[in-house]
Amino acid sequence: MIINPYAYTVKDENIDEALMEERITEIIEQLLKRKPGIVLENTDPFALIPDIQSIITDLGYTNITPKQVIQNLFQYGPFQDYIEDPEVTDIFINAPDFVAVRKKGKDTRLNIDFKSNKRLREFVKRIVIMNGGRINENEAKVIVTDPRYNLRIVATLESISVHSPMLHIRKPPTYKTLDDLVEDGMLSKELSGQLATMVKERKSMVISGPPSSGKTTLLAALIREIPEHERYAIIQETFEIPRIHPNSFVEVMRTSELQPWLKQYTLFELTKIGLLETLNRIIIGEIKGKEAYEWVFAVYSGMNGSMTTVHTNSSDETIPKLIMLMKMANTDLPADFLQKVLQNSIDYILYVKNFKLKEIYNVKRGELEYAKTSV
Repeated sequence: MIINPYAYTVKDENIDEALMEERITEIIEQLLKRKPGIVLENTDPFALIPDIQSIITDLGYTNITPKQVIQNLFQYGPFQDYIEDPEVTDIFINAPDFVAVRKKGKDTRLNIDFKSNKRLREFVKRIVIMNGGRINENEAKVIVTDPRYNLRIVATLESISVHSPMLHIRKPPTYKTLDDLVEDGMLSKELSGQLATMVKERKSMVISGPPSSGKTTLLAALIREIPEHERYAIIQETFEIPRIHPNSFVEVMRTSELQPWLKQYTLFELTKIGLLETLNRIIIGEIKGKEAYEWVFAVYSGMNGSMTTVHTNSSDETIPKLIMLMKMANTDLPADFLQKVLQNSIDYILYVKNFKLKEIYNVKRGELEYAKTSV
C-alpha cells in the first residue's frame, strides 16, 4: 500500500515516522527514474527487489526494507478499498485530519488522520510520483491520471492551499449502462428508453449541470447506446471514459509541462483535427473553452449525434455558456448568429444535479419535455 499512518515496521526506534516516509518517497522516486512506467505496466513487484535493495544500499538506509517500498508503490493505502468501491466517485483530503468520500452524491467523513502536514505531504508526493507526475514548491498544484483505476487526481502543496497539502481523487463511474442508472435512481425506465432512442436516432445532446453531478456518468452510459458500426471519437482533458466500441477511439489532450520538447495538443486542436477523420460523431468529455466552437460547427456541418458536457447551474444557462466558450476561439461572428447555430445544431439539453436527471430541454422546439418536480 502507499501508506498506512499507523503500521510501519521501524527497525531503528529513533527514526521518526515522518522521516521514514520521506526516505521511502525518495527511494520510490529514484526507482521510477530507473524504471519509468512500472506501475502502469503491472510489473511483478518481486522483480523489483534487486533494484530497490540497490537504491537502499546506495542511500545508506539500513532501516528500510524492499517490502516496505513495494507496499507503498502500487496502491493507495487506506483508500484502496474506496478506490475499488464502484459507488465512490470522489475522495477528498482537505487536511491531515479531514478525509471524506463522496458516494451517490453524499459526502461522508472518514476516520483517517495523517497526524501532520509533513506526513500528508509525503503521501501526496508519492501519489503524484506513482502516476508519472512531479510536484514541488515550483509546481505546487498538478493533475495526474491513473488509467488502471480510471482516476483523475488533483494534488496541491501548502504554497497554494495555505493551511495544508490537499488531494482530490475523482473516480467517475463511467462503466455504467442506462439500466444501471435506472437502478441507481438517476432516471426512470421510461426516460432510459427515451434517451436510448435519442442516441440511436443521432440526436445531438449537451449534458449540463454542476460539478460532480453525474454528467460524465450519464455521458458514458449514452455512448454505450451508439450502434457499434458507427465511427466516433471520445476526446477528453484527462482519461475518464474508456473506449467502448471497436469502431471508436479515445484521445486525451497532451500538455508539455513535464516534457517540454513534445508538441502540445489541446482539446481545441484535437477536436479540429477530428473533423478530418471521417467520424460519424465527435464526443468531448467536457467542454471548458474554445473547443466549443469546433464542436458546435462539427455538429452544424453534419456530425449529428455528437455529445458533450458543460458546467452550468441550469438548463437555461447552457446556450449562453456555450456562446461564451465559443467566443474564446476569437471569432468575430456575432452572438446572435452563434445562438442560431446552436439552436439549429443541438437537439437536446439534459440537465443533471445530485446524480438525478432533472430536465430534458428540446432546443429546436424551445420547450421543456421533462422536468423532475421533486428535489
